[in-house]
Amino acid sequence: MRSIDTMLEDCIGNGRYQAAIISLVLLVGIPAAFMQTATVFIAALPDARCWIEAVDNDTASDVLSEDVIKSALIPYDEIAQRYDRCHMFNYNLTGCEGNLNISQCVDDVTNSTSPNIGDCQDGHHFSRDIFESTVATEWDLLCGRLTLKSGSTSVFYFGVLAGSIIGGALSDRFGRILIYKIGLLAGLVVGIAVAFSPNYYVFSLLRFLLALLFKPASLAAVVYALEVSRERWKTTAALGYNIVYGLGCVIMSGLAIFWRNWRPLQIAFSLGFLPLVLTSFFLPESPRWLVSKEKFVEADKTLKLMRKRNHAKGVVDLNTERDLAPVAADKREVNKKDGNSLIETFSRPYSRMMTINNMFVWMITSLVYYGISLNSGALAGNIYVNHALGGVMEFAACSLCIVAISRFGCRNWTVITLVLCGLSCLLSTIALHVGAGVTAIKYIGLVLAMSGRFGSSAAFAVLYVHTVELFPTSGRNTALGLASMAARIDSIITPFTLQIQYQVPWLTQAIFGFTALAAACVAYSFPETKDNSLLMTFNETEKYFEKNLRSSKMAKIYCISGKRDRDPDEASVDEEDALANEKL
Repeated sequence: MRSIDTMLEDCIGNGRYQAAIISLVLLVGIPAAFMQTATVFIAALPDARCWIEAVDNDTASDVLSEDVIKSALIPYDEIAQRYDRCHMFNYNLTGCEGNLNISQCVDDVTNSTSPNIGDCQDGHHFSRDIFESTVATEWDLLCGRLTLKSGSTSVFYFGVLAGSIIGGALSDRFGRILIYKIGLLAGLVVGIAVAFSPNYYVFSLLRFLLALLFKPASLAAVVYALEVSRERWKTTAALGYNIVYGLGCVIMSGLAIFWRNWRPLQIAFSLGFLPLVLTSFFLPESPRWLVSKEKFVEADKTLKLMRKRNHAKGVVDLNTERDLAPVAADKREVNKKDGNSLIETFSRPYSRMMTINNMFVWMITSLVYYGISLNSGALAGNIYVNHALGGVMEFAACSLCIVAISRFGCRNWTVITLVLCGLSCLLSTIALHVGAGVTAIKYIGLVLAMSGRFGSSAAFAVLYVHTVELFPTSGRNTALGLASMAARIDSIITPFTLQIQYQVPWLTQAIFGFTALAAACVAYSFPETKDNSLLMTFNETEKYFEKNLRSSKMAKIYCISGKRDRDPDEASVDEEDALANEKL
């Protein structure tokens, strides 16, 4: 009997068709970048101050410069090192309205009155130097309404969480390509609908639906790429989505420069789905999925198509039902024996510890990654250049991971990149605090922030690979699902973490720095999986974790150090596990 891996290798030939379909599905990373970081541009918060009717009406606004208005009528925030966005001096400027010499009138009032500082009464005046219109400027999402801006982004990531939970189950049941097609079409339609939102609440609801419906497509694309790739391409395929995602960040900066109004920009982002919708009809279903559903006739047709398109040489007898039906039966028996994967994972002490620690590292990496990604506008320099640089860092980090994983191993590379990320964030905090107002120091902070983006991007990418290698076939999807869920929970919190910087500018980066270093310490306790075979069963995995972690400090923290009690049923199934492994 031959395995599905052997059959795929027989069909790949020159590999050009395989490379083409893998590249095609992974291009979904471009619209994914558009949707997940769209708020950097469509919900950007430009420089703002209180609207003051006497000086902001059509007549006066052409007479008084912005600098004069701020210096005379707006208090200066020493902590944030800028003019206050939420308060104004309560001068009575009623007599200045319509005055031909409004400049002199304002001078007379401000020099003869000692005002109190009060809240903005008539909304805000937003700078139009960078953006013509954003969600924040259109619906005045500033000061007391700033939480609404953060809440909208959190609602979107809650949709990503929900889509991640249902996405795996949907693609496992209905097929990778069907879910991929539906998700792309939904992304196109709902994404365009977002641009016509009449108010904040409809905008937030549509963004939630966009994330919920599109996320399963991106998950299906990554799984598909892994399932149709040859063995030596798998690491590249696993990281390919993140590499393309970085490219998407660069492209969206170019689009945002061209469209400065958020509504046409949102439409432009959504049209990124259209080419993928059209090309999705040329993609064959995954042979692995077809075999898992025992659709052997369709699997044979797909393999023959791949063999033909790849110009594979020689004569090969492809009969998946003959060769793989017994294997499918063995897998059913192993899954039946292992039972519920969630219960099996948490009922074993070392597996439970590793699962919780893995979820923690994913959570922190997600917090830092999305925090830095969505914070381009708060960095020194141009927001368009900053976001594009972030995309370049993502592209470079994930490309380097392909080489670094094979050389350093997943655990070591995760620790290295998280330490880089943590130190970069902390040093940028120091630069911000010490060099407040110094342009050169601000740009040093930008360089450090980009180093943090590089580290968080690399760590996030390698965690996918490491999680697959740490956990057994019987519970691998469960481990990935739990880790992804933990990451999405923290991405929901991230917008509110960013909001802190409007009150205490240095605190957000300090949070990112210290938590990244904490995650690096936890990741260092993980076993190294370099050059190891993939684990198959829960019992095998538990023994592997115990062997590597029994004397570790982390095991002592969890109070499970030393020799664990052996499951009375475990010894009796060891031989069965070995036999199942050999068959699989």
